[in-house]
Amino acid sequence: MTDKELRKFNRKELLEILVSQQKEIDRLKTELKQAEEELRQRRIVIEKAGSLAEASIAMTNLFEEAQKAAD
Repeated sequence: MTDKELRKFNRKELLEILVSQQKEIDRLKTELKQAEEELRQRRIVIEKAGSLAEASIAMTNLFEEAQKAAD
């Protein structure tokens, strides 16, 4: 809204606009917190997947070395 448009409103209307904007801000903050938590959880899953993949490769190498030693 432009300044001219805002000047046409009375105090009650301006307060209603402010209340409405505050509700929207609160909703968006909540949504952001949820999105950040989901992102944190996904990062944990990705980190664990990377660790599991590394452990799997290490175990494979260990078994290969054991097989070579047995042969």
